[in-house]
Amino acid sequence: LRVARHFSPASLQALGFVWLTSDSLLDALSRLVHYFRAVSNTIELELAVAGEECRLSIARVMHLRRSRDQSRDALWAAVISLCRISTSEDFTPLALQLERPEPPCVADFYALFRAPIGFGAPRDTMVFRRAEVERPLPTANRGLARANEQIVADYMARLDQTRFADRVRLKLVESLQL
Repeated sequence: LRVARHFSPASLQALGFVWLTSDSLLDALSRLVHYFRAVSNTIELELAVAGEECRLSIARVMHLRRSRDQSRDALWAAVISLCRISTSEDFTPLALQLERPEPPCVADFYALFRAPIGFGAPRDTMVFRRAEVERPLPTANRGLARANEQIVADYMARLDQTRFADRVRLKLVESLQL
């Protein structure tokens, strides 16, 4: 949870600047979901908007052994930090649902998120008020958002090529080990 104190948009490099220059938090969250592979190859995020709510969830964990409770806690701490940097320090989600069991330091969770928290949930989900995440951000700048988004997209294309090459190498090695 201490990640939130030391986290800034620059921690995500170009993706952080895409976040800051997005039209709204909903736009920023959508881009985070779309480009999250640039941050982590172990978690896949999902964003759903329905009724008065917007839900950011961990849709899939690719490598369970590499996705510990602390990693997920750091993710949620970073997300709330980004939301507060973009809006105000008073920003709070409607709720946070976590798969993890309730930790001994549960008071720290409530102090950081300032929202109802459910432990032992079916999946990790941060719930926002739709009206709040649709509100225009004061730092919105479509030109800068597009320019930084292109940097992230280029990085991901290079990353995907490297991962593809690694997968091909692995298959070749496996086939040679008859």
